[in-house]
Amino acid sequence: MQAPAASFWTEFSSTSRIVWFGAALCLAATVGLQSIDDLALRVEQVWAWSLLCLVGCGLIVWRVRQAHVSLGVILVTAALMRLILLPTEPSLSEDIYRYLWDGRVQNAGMNPYTHAPDSEAVAHLRDSRWSRINHRQVPTVYPPFAQWIFAAATGLGGGATSLKFVLLLFDAITICAIMGLLRQRHRDPAWVSLYALHPLPLLEIAGSGHVDAIGIGALMASLFWLGQSRRWLAAAGLAVATMAKLIPVICAVAFWRHWRPVHRGWSTWIDPRPRVPFALTAGLIVGGYAVFLADGTDIFRGLQTYALKWRFNDSVFSIVYDLLRDPSLTWDDPALLLARKICGALWIGWMLWVMRWRDPLRISFGLLGAYIVLSPTVHPWYLLWVLPFLSVFPRPAWIFWSWSILLSYEVLTGYRQSGIWEPSSWVWWAQYAPFFLLLVVDGWRLGSNRWQTRWAQNAPKEQSLASDV
Repeated sequence: MQAPAASFWTEFSSTSRIVWFGAALCLAATVGLQSIDDLALRVEQVWAWSLLCLVGCGLIVWRVRQAHVSLGVILVTAALMRLILLPTEPSLSEDIYRYLWDGRVQNAGMNPYTHAPDSEAVAHLRDSRWSRINHRQVPTVYPPFAQWIFAAATGLGGGATSLKFVLLLFDAITICAIMGLLRQRHRDPAWVSLYALHPLPLLEIAGSGHVDAIGIGALMASLFWLGQSRRWLAAAGLAVATMAKLIPVICAVAFWRHWRPVHRGWSTWIDPRPRVPFALTAGLIVGGYAVFLADGTDIFRGLQTYALKWRFNDSVFSIVYDLLRDPSLTWDDPALLLARKICGALWIGWMLWVMRWRDPLRISFGLLGAYIVLSPTVHPWYLLWVLPFLSVFPRPAWIFWSWSILLSYEVLTGYRQSGIWEPSSWVWWAQYAPFFLLLVVDGWRLGSNRWQTRWAQNAPKEQSLASDV
């Protein structure tokens, strides 16, 4: 019997040339990205290197479909890619400087939800990074668990690199959870390459250091525990994910659907008895927010501003808003509010539809995907919320959009040069026309396959009836 170390190196030595070539492309693309001083001023190079990385990732995924691929090669390559980009200065997004500010405020004994960064009450805390904080007039929007991570990273004397390292630990949890979910479904864990080697988490977590990594790691771990019937751990994971970023709260529907009683009937949808772990989820979330509510602060003030005012790179929402808005107005607040209500109603309708499904992973994927499609704000790192699901459900439309959404960074070039935030219309069409076309084709293909399966299942019964007659 081979020792584990010997088996590990045997897998490396037996890896096909296609896999090595794909890994080399991923690493070369990462080195290329690392060599760019300011990514926002070299967006075309970001697209080119990211596309090269995606080609390398695609080659490995193609090989995974055909034969066994060494998981060690995939994981080592993914780790090296992240370590190469870890020391770089974030330039595609300045969100991380808000995180560091929030941590600084907490370590000074103050509530980050109380004062915006431009408030005179916190002027004494300003440092060289203060000028890089975006939306300095708005109080923080980030939930309690994220705040605690910011405070811990800042309290240890770390800057952007230290915080990014912590976020990469949660990214590693995501990778481990994906492999666990694949094994639960008797799938090759090497499919994790579709996430681990993808350029999006490389840029948005190792490069820009987005807090979404915390919530995604907790959510995927929670779904893994859900598949193991470890209900209390799953409930705690969902609470941590929601307290890192509020988006995963919509996945509670999948947990509620999964924890339904065995007996049938409409009462199973509202029966609270098998859903007792939700008490832990709610308790942790309420307790987390209570810490910051103690001084009477309106902790949702910043979040309200974000929800009501911000728009960027939206798809369905932009269509609805353009149909409702007054063309004579630059900013039509009533039309924006009505568009939000309509898109919210569409999402609720979709939620009721996907509740027919039984798989909590599939439900979560469907709900998160619909949320992003209907959202008025779609930054590239928002696609991180659906990317882990593509290892289990490799949908062509979403794989395409997971790269093409990087085109939306085109706006940064003009903004850096002129100070005007004006996205180009071609970027919208380049992203969404192929995405929705592929979505329709994929939906038609899946629907056709289900119809053929049902017909095949019913065919013997029909033949039997015919013979009886």
